Amino acid sequence: MRKNKEELKQYYFVIKQLVDREIKRKYARSFLGVIWSVLNPLMTMAVMSMIFSTIFKRSIENYPIYYLTGTIFWQLFSGATNSAMTALVDNRTLLLKVKLPKQTFVLARIYTALTNFGYTCIAYVLMLVVFQIKISNLLRHQVQLFRGCVQGL
Repeated sequence: MRKNKEELKQYYFVIKQLVDREIKRKYARSFLGVIWSVLNPLMTMAVMSMIFSTIFKRSIENYPIYYLTGTIFWQLFSGATNSAMTALVDNRTLLLKVKLPKQTFVLARIYTALTNFGYTCIAYVLMLVVFQIKISNLLRHQVQLFRGCVQGL
C-alpha cells in the first residue's frame, strides 16, 4: 500500500493533466461551461421543490436544502463511479503507448468528479445563505473529515 502510494506520487503531474483534459472535454461544447455545474442542481432543486410543495400541502421545512444535499452527493458518487469504470477503455491508446500505472487513469476520473463536486458546492453554499442556515460545529467537523479523506487518496 505504501509503495503504491509513493509510486503514484511521481505521476501527480500526469493525473493533473488528465483531470484538466477531462474538465476541458466536458465543458468544451457547452455555452455555459462550468456555470452549468452550478445551475443544474439549483434548477433541479427548484423544479422538485415546486412539484412536491403542490403534491404535499404540508411542506417539509428546508426541503430544498435536503434535496440539494442528497442530489449533489449522489451526483458525486454516480459520476465518479461511472466514469472510473470506463477510464481504462477510454484511455486505451494512451495506456498502450505510455507506461503508466492503470490507477492513474481511474484516479484522474475520480478527481475530475471531485472537481465537479467542488463547483456544485458553490450552489450548495449559495442556498445555505439564501435559506439562512447556520453551519454548526458538527458540519464543520464533517467537512474537515471529508477533506482529510480526499487528501488521503
